[in-house]
Amino acid sequence: MKYESDFDRSLADSCDDSSSRVTVKSNSTARACDNRISISLINTATQGNPAHKTVYATLGSDSGEPQKQLRGVDVGYSCIFEGFRVQIESIGVSEAVFSVIHLPATATPRPTPRITRKG
Repeated sequence: MKYESDFDRSLADSCDDSSSRVTVKSNSTARACDNRISISLINTATQGNPAHKTVYATLGSDSGEPQKQLRGVDVGYSCIFEGFRVQIESIGVSEAVFSVIHLPATATPRPTPRITRKG
């Protein structure tokens, strides 16, 4: 797998063996990481000046958590979903390649607690 930075390489090295690279065709769904994550590719589009490919997709899981919509995102876009890092590796005319890496529990971002001041 190609890594963009040393951080990406060390993150992947710290993960368990549950990682996948999947190619999804437009109007199709693929499953990754032992069927725990689904990626539905709605379509790819050419946008902007200079023109570049973007992805419209939905991430889902069987956990009952809300789906995550990806709208007009570029190659290299990544997000954390259900303890997995999902990244767009490449975009074609009617397909896209995603890498899905299961993150260790310590790599999942936690919400920052709010500090309230009594006046």
